[in-house]
Order: sequence, then C-alpha cells, then structure tokens
Amino acid sequence: MVCVAASFAQTTKPVSGVDLNAMDKTADPCVDFYQYACGNWMATHPIPPSESRWGRFNELADRNREILRGILEKAAVPDLNRTPVEQRIGDLYYACMDEKTVNAKNYDPVKPELALVDALTEKEAVEAEIIRLHRDGVAVFFFFRAQADPKNSSMTIADADQGGLGLPDRDYYLRTDDVSVKLRSAYVEHITHMFQLVGESADGAATHA
Repeated sequence: MVCVAASFAQTTKPVSGVDLNAMDKTADPCVDFYQYACGNWMATHPIPPSESRWGRFNELADRNREILRGILEKAAVPDLNRTPVEQRIGDLYYACMDEKTVNAKNYDPVKPELALVDALTEKEAVEAEIIRLHRDGVAVFFFFRAQADPKNSSMTIADADQGGLGLPDRDYYLRTDDVSVKLRSAYVEHITHMFQLVGESADGAATHA
C-alpha cells in the first residue's frame, strides 16, 4: 500500500509528493514508520466489502477506469462527427453493455470453446489447445509477456510466470482458521454455481468444484 502519494488532482502548480492527510502524526516514526506514514489513510479508508485488499493504487485504478468509462460512453452515443475509430469502440462498448441481449444468449458464445476442451483425449491435443488459447489471448497454465529486466531497467525481456489461482495465493487453500474455512466454502459454492451455469448438473458441478 502506498499512502504518501501525490494528489490525483491535475494542476499546473508544483505539488508535494507527500499526502500529509494520510499520516498518523501521533505515531513515532522511529518505532512504526508505516503507521506514521499511512495510519490516517488506513483508518479513513477501510477495505471495501467487494475487495480483498485496498490501497492507493486501487484508488488510482478506479479513477482511471472512470475516465475510460467516460470515453467509451461518449463514443457509444450515435454522432455523425464520430471518427471511424470512435464508432468502432463505441459500438463494441454498447454491445458489451447490452445486458438484455447478453443474458438472452446465455453461455452460447462460449459453447464452441468448451466443446474443444471436452474433445481433448490425448496429451498432444492438450498441448495444441494450450497454444491456440495463448494465441487468442487466454493465458492458461502460465503467462508469457514482455517486462522490464529487474536487473537492467533499460532492457525489456521475456517473462514466463505461473498461471493465476482462483483465490489470491497458496495460503488461502491451506489455512485452517475459521475465516479461511468459511471463505473456501463460499468459493466452492461459487465455482459450483459457475459450472451449473454452463449446463452441469448440481452433482456434477459439485464434483468438479
């Protein structure tokens, strides 16, 4: 969590990179610098119920999404003055936001993809399917991307990383405290429901989950 960040407000005047309102000046920085630097921000910004964590970068991401949403909504309004690019992104956004049509189609749009997975019977076919999915932008099992070299920031290198988990990290699957057990139970219910949405029976969905 980064608490001592500059204000998000745009201004032509130089501003401090430290948010004084985020600081807990009652804390001794020599004892707990994190509390000193971020304590007031943490006290006034509890983690939202919809999030697993929350920090200044989450705020920044939300702000950026609001800006992008405004651009898309403006592009989606029929206007003879729209450029071809604005029309394309506006029409795509409108189609994605047409929940009535999306819900009416159910999971039909992904049925061909699921059928390809169901048809896999040999290891060689699995490999070919992984390649196809990666070419289509679906990072199954692992990620492969370009990123800055950790040892030389002037270089961009290839990065291969493990695929993501449904829960935030490994410990979520292994902790035995009451909160973790309750969370895993809710997660299994969620996955079961997702399988049911694509046509699995209740028993079959529970088995897969």
